[in-house]
Amino acid sequence: MDNSEVTWILQGCSDALGGCSLVDVILLLLGRPWSVCIHHIPSTQNLVADKVVALCHGSSIGSMTFDFVHVAFTELVRKEADNN
Repeated sequence: MDNSEVTWILQGCSDALGGCSLVDVILLLLGRPWSVCIHHIPSTQNLVADKVVALCHGSSIGSMTFDFVHVAFTELVRKEADNN
């Protein structure tokens, strides 16, 4: 995720959004018997996710399906691999 404050909240290190129904539901899901790791990933290190968000900007709320791998994604994955 790209918001370090949200990372702190979901890790239980901050109660900045205490009582927020969305946060409460997420915390309930995190309490289920499965393994979840939450890490802050700066947007500069998550180029593919940023590109997906940019492509969906202005779309209605819901899901979006890509029927093909856009050439930009291939290049961004290559860039991210080179940076790591």
